[in-house]
Amino acid sequence: MTHRILFTVTAVFLLLSSGLRADSREVTLTLGGSAGWNRLESLSGLATAPGRLGKTALILDSASVPAAATAPGAADLLLRFDSGILSAGTTDDTGNYRIVGGELRLAGSSSAYRGNGAAAAVAGRKGLELTGKAGTLFGGENATGSFTVRFWMRPATAENGSELFSWQSSITEAGASRFQYIRSGIAANRMEWTFSNIWSHNGSGLPNVVLRGMTNLIPGVWSHHSIAYDADTGALSYRMNGKLESIRYLTESGTETGSVFPSRFGRAAPVRIADGFAGLIDELAVLRYASEPVSMDDYHRVTDRFPGREGRFVSEIIDTGGAKSRVVSFSVDESVPADSGTAYFLRSGDVMWNWTESDPPWVPVAPGQAVPVLTGRFFQIAGELYPDGRASATPTVTEVSLTYEKDAPPWPPVRIFADPGNGSASVSWKPSPDGDTAGYLLYYGERPGEYLCEGSPIDAGKALGAEVQGLVNGRVYYFSVAAYDAAGPSAPGPLSAEAAARPRAKP
Repeated sequence: MTHRILFTVTAVFLLLSSGLRADSREVTLTLGGSAGWNRLESLSGLATAPGRLGKTALILDSASVPAAATAPGAADLLLRFDSGILSAGTTDDTGNYRIVGGELRLAGSSSAYRGNGAAAAVAGRKGLELTGKAGTLFGGENATGSFTVRFWMRPATAENGSELFSWQSSITEAGASRFQYIRSGIAANRMEWTFSNIWSHNGSGLPNVVLRGMTNLIPGVWSHHSIAYDADTGALSYRMNGKLESIRYLTESGTETGSVFPSRFGRAAPVRIADGFAGLIDELAVLRYASEPVSMDDYHRVTDRFPGREGRFVSEIIDTGGAKSRVVSFSVDESVPADSGTAYFLRSGDVMWNWTESDPPWVPVAPGQAVPVLTGRFFQIAGELYPDGRASATPTVTEVSLTYEKDAPPWPPVRIFADPGNGSASVSWKPSPDGDTAGYLLYYGERPGEYLCEGSPIDAGKALGAEVQGLVNGRVYYFSVAAYDAAGPSAPGPLSAEAAARPRAKP
């Protein structure tokens, strides 16, 4: 059962910056959702898709699943439905077949089994019609050789009469013309393949070679279907989700030891996809060899919808501007199907130029559990998404939100005094009310609020006063003081009230 989690983790930590809250020290950042995922440093094995309330979410990337093995140049017809184009005059992904008509519509990545799109069919409407150029399997009379037809499909209903793949033509042999066809459709809630007059025996065609599946189709559930013919052994086998459902040997003996019946495709005729079918179809291919899974890796390349490993995202390294910021709350809005999972990690440091993939070390953060104290000026977050055991379901992370208390610089001294001297001024001040004050900067200039004199500001350290030399007698100068904390003089706080003094020569 799919469940939705919204969790909060409280810790000493800071990450990323956004708008200020009412107390002017708390900051809330949102990654994902309506804010988008543009503040990521890296994204591996993940893709975006609509999440909760239509917001942009992260999911495992189905396009990163290794493709089922295909020998170079062996694809006769290929429709991945990822190009965003499905109109008359365009071609399939091999360029061998041209679309001449049909009423299939493209569906986006959220509807696809793999990749960026799928084809959507509506009951009672025509599917897709394609014609092959000369030299293709269905582009003119030729011996078939070995071949495979395979595709993913998700029926809206499992109604009889729906066709997924069909071709019909005629062939003339020994002065006789025979009607021939291939049909793949739904019958009694199962897949059924029919081949008529493709193979010859004693000069006559073999009508109605039928292979039926044993597994019921489930509306709304994706399944993979393939029919493979091996011209060397005469084996015609049908598999659903990589598992053998039916097999027949087109040989004299009806077994793998007999002489193989010759097979030919007749005159050029259109291939039709999803006539009368209601639902989605994806990753359709016609191959010029018998493609059968011979290892567990091959099997998983056929059946896995998502990669069998985790996908990972890492945020930018964020400069908080302070060394003592802390997290108020960390929350994630996610949907996690059964047996899938997510994990999140945080790290921090005082400098960022020497960070590597593993240093500073990542600290795991789990919902509902306390996390270690993390402090520093720079912070980063990472997340991982894991598929279920069948690699058929993915978590959906819609939003990651972080609220933290910003390490604000200390307040300035409450009072400042300036006494003129001979070409100088003595400036003193009361201490800042902030207990973490590490030092003071003394600013001065010749105009109110403009502290642009050479030598301004003076770093007075922890002293509560400083002597300013090199001033011009008779000219008025304005002074102000700012405090800084452990972040150093490069990150001072606000300026104090102003004091003025006019240096003069003493008699």
